Parts: sequence; C-alpha cells; structure tokens
Amino acid sequence: PNRSSQGKYKTTTHVQPSVSPFPPSSDESPQTSVTDATQSSSSNIEEMRRSVVLEDKKRRRERRLKRIRKAAEARDAAVQKVRGVQQDSCNDSLFAFLFLCQFLLVSMAAMAFGPAAIHDRLTGAIADQEGIEHDYNPFAGLQSDDIIVTGLYEQPKTDGGDVWGDLAGHGDERISYIDYVNVIQLICIASGYASFSSIFALGFMMMLSRNLLQAILIFTVVVCLSWTVLGLALSNNFFIPAIGILALAISACYTWVVWDRIPFAATNLSVALKGMRGTLDIPLLGVCNLVATFAWTICWICAFFGASDYLWNEEELSNDWMVVVVIFFFFSYYWTTQVIKGVSQATVAGIIGHWWNITDEEHLPLCSGAFYSALLRTLSKGFGSICLGSLVLGPSLLMSRLWTFPRLAKPKIARLRNPELSLPSHESDDNAFNNDVIARHINQWSYSYIGLYGYSFWDAGFKASELFQARGWTHVVSDHLILSSMSMSTVVIGVSTACLGVIVSEVDGYSFSAAHKPLTSAFLISLLVGYYLSSAFLSIIQGSVSAILVCYAVAPVDLHANHPLLSKEMKTGWKQFWIQKK
Repeated sequence: PNRSSQGKYKTTTHVQPSVSPFPPSSDESPQTSVTDATQSSSSNIEEMRRSVVLEDKKRRRERRLKRIRKAAEARDAAVQKVRGVQQDSCNDSLFAFLFLCQFLLVSMAAMAFGPAAIHDRLTGAIADQEGIEHDYNPFAGLQSDDIIVTGLYEQPKTDGGDVWGDLAGHGDERISYIDYVNVIQLICIASGYASFSSIFALGFMMMLSRNLLQAILIFTVVVCLSWTVLGLALSNNFFIPAIGILALAISACYTWVVWDRIPFAATNLSVALKGMRGTLDIPLLGVCNLVATFAWTICWICAFFGASDYLWNEEELSNDWMVVVVIFFFFSYYWTTQVIKGVSQATVAGIIGHWWNITDEEHLPLCSGAFYSALLRTLSKGFGSICLGSLVLGPSLLMSRLWTFPRLAKPKIARLRNPELSLPSHESDDNAFNNDVIARHINQWSYSYIGLYGYSFWDAGFKASELFQARGWTHVVSDHLILSSMSMSTVVIGVSTACLGVIVSEVDGYSFSAAHKPLTSAFLISLLVGYYLSSAFLSIIQGSVSAILVCYAVAPVDLHANHPLLSKEMKTGWKQFWIQKK
C-alpha cells in the first residue's frame, strides 16, 4: 500500500538507465562503424581470393586430367595397333626338325646301348655273388663301384690277379668300364631330393609372396657366407673357400644394387603367384616338367656312356672325334632341357591368358580344357619357335643381365660419393633398351607371345617390345630381378643336391673315376641333376610372371573387372614405383 501520504515512510526512487532496443547510430559511434566495415571488406576479399584460387586449381586439374585422358587414349590406341593377333601358321619348322633329329639320335643310342649294358652289369654282379665264372665283357662293369674308367689297360688277369689289370703305357686293348647301375642309383637319389626341394620351394614362395625376393637374396648371401666359413675351417684346398668368397661378393653387391627395385618386382611376383592359385594346372605342369627332365636325364646317361663306350672300344675312334661326340651329347642335353622349359612357359602363358578373362568365383579344375588347348597349341604351332628360342634365349639373357648390372650399379656408386645426387629416371633405361636390337627381339617375354598368340620367336620378342614401348614400360623389360632370384634358387637347390650326392658317395663307398676322386664325380653329377630339375620346375613361375605383365599391358581393365583385389595390388605397387622413378 502507498503510505507516503501519511508521512510515516520516506520513499526513495531509483532510476534505472534506459536501454535502447536499437543499435547506436553512426553519429553515436563512428570508430566502431569504420572497423566493422573494414573487417567486412577484408573477409569479402579473402573469399574472393579463395574462390579464384579454387577456380584456378579446378581449371588446372581439368587441364591435367584432359592431358592424362589424351595420353591414355593415345597409349590405348598404340596398344591396339601392336597387341597380339592369333596366328594360324606353324613357325620355325626347320628348328623343330633339327631338334627332333638330335632327340631321336640320342634316344636310339640309349635304346641300343642302355638296356644291354645294364643287363650285362646286373648279370655280372649276380655271377660274382654266386661265384660263377663268366667271360670278360667290357659292358659288364666292375666288381667295385666305379662308374667311369677310361684309358689304356691290359686284359684282366685270369690267375686271380687284380681285376683292373696293370696300367700300361702301350696297351693292346682300349677298355672303358662303366657301371650304369651306380650312375642311375645316384641320379634317382639326386632327382628325388631335387624334386622334393623344388616343390617345397614353390610352397614357401606362395606363403611369402610379398617378401619372397628379400628372403631369397638374404638367404643366398647367408649360404655363400656359410660356404666360405666352412671352407676355410674344414677344407685344406683353398679352391672351395675361394669360390665361396667370390659368390659372397657377387651376391652381396647384387643385393645392394637391386634393393630399391624389390617392392615393384615383389608386386609382380606376388600377383603371379596368387594367380597360380586360381588353377592347379600350372603346378601340375611343373610336376610334368620334373618327370620329363628326369626321364631325359636317364635316357641321356645311357646314350652318352653307352655310345662313348662303343665308339672308344669297338670302333677305336680317335680322341679328336671323341671330343666331337662328347660336345654333341652335352649340347643335346642342354637343348632338350631348354625346350622342356620353353614349352612349359608358353603353356603357362596360355593358361594365364584364359584365367585373365574369368572371375575369381570361376576356378579352373585340374586338367581343364585351357590346359589341354594351351599345351596342344604350343606343341603344334609354336614348337619350332620354342626350339629356336631354346638355342639363343639363355645366352642372350645372360649377356643382358651381365650388361645391365653395371648400368644399375653406376648411379648407386655415384650417389655414395655424392648423397645429394638424385637417381636417374627410367628414361635412360628406355633409351638403352630401345637401342639394343638383340634385346628388342630376344627377351624373356617371347615365350608369352608364343603361348598367347602363336607368333614366331623373332616376331614374338619384337611384338612384346612394341607393346611395352607403347605403354611406356620398356624400363620394366630391362629389370631381371625376378629371373635372377629364380636362378639363385635353382643354384641353391643344385648345390644342396650336390652335397647330398657327396654324402651318398661317402656312405656307400663309391669310387667314380680312375683318378680316385669320387667326391668330385659325385658332386658334379648331383649338381647337374639338381640344377636342371629345379630349373625346369621353377620355370612355371617365370612363365607366370611374364604372362601376367603381358596381359596387364594388353588388358588392364579385364584384371580390374575379374580380379579386383589383384588389380588393386598391381596399381598400388606400380604407383609407388612410378612416383619413386619420377
């Protein structure tokens, strides 16, 4: 109630300052208004700048994408011009005829001399055990375990003397003693071990596909180091540790030079090994290689020893002509084993070409139609080309690898001297490859084009070179890292097989030569068998890698559509490689 009128209370009035709901006018705060206007104009300028920059980036990006699309279209057009076309003719028939002639000649020699020699050797061994006297037969072998003894000997004594006879400077009879049974036993043992080691190596490679190359290179260095240490510790001859020191130096230098190329090569190898998992036909083909190489080795041993024994004793062929015979037999063995590898790689290329066009859900069964069609096409239309390639491809690749290694090592050495020096781009590799006429026609991709399209050997290598040149990938062709790694693996398997042969010789007490050096003879025989068997089996990996890269250059979209995970892995590895090279 209002009691102020009664005078009892004193009223105090508090006046609150009034707050205007409207902002002050410019007349009231001129400084604040100018600041706000400046900030507003600055923000507008920044927005305009950002929009201009974004527009400029967008235009540059569109121009760059346009250039990339034009370059891609130009490359695709160039690839369409040089991509393979199926051939219907049989090429290089002359070399197929020459190969079949030497193959039949060696096979007939094996059938003529091998069974009779083995039968006489077994008959003589049984007669010796039963105490039955039998007439002397130079093919009957010896009472000891010697394999080859060639020289001038007198006839064996009949009065219970030494079965060897006395070594004479001028003997009347020239007799060579050959124990085929021991040779075949040693070959069987070495072949079984080499086959098991090769199959085990393939399984190990599939499990460590991404880190396989590093493992192979490091393992090779460790093996060479162990060889050197054991040779220095146990051997009285300096030759063995000297070989280990040389191998250690070469393997260590090679590992250092190619180490930065490992991720790119490992990607290609990983995709190839994963592609092999999509079909069992390729491992089956590797087993067929082992069987064929083993059968050819037995046939060649019987033919070589039997024919040499016959020509030396019965026909009394001169030493000069015997040298020609020995060279022919060794050439025959090399050519035939290379043809087996060539047929394998061309057949693998045909299988990979079929796998390239099917999805991951479609698995090829064992002994599929793709396997039979690829093998039939290789043996009918491409056999002559493979016979020609088997003669020249191995030496050509060896020369190319020896020539490429110093070229790769030179920038590494220069960078050691000057760390700020940048490595050269792949354009130098492109120019070097384009100027090498032999490499453009004889390269590791030739068998892939033979298996995929049926070209002649000379045209196949050139077509593959044109394909990679159209893609701008010629520097990939000059990289032999995967091929060198597979060669290291075969050498390791061959040396381990040779060591097993030495152990077998020591345990069984074999004496392999008249010079009384059984360890050397056993080592060389087992090394030959182990190396060629493992090389024949692992050729399926080389064929798979080559076919993968050829198919990727021809149709990368098909890989992305049918095998997206492998396509992603290839794109990632290749992108890193190109960025590093740029």
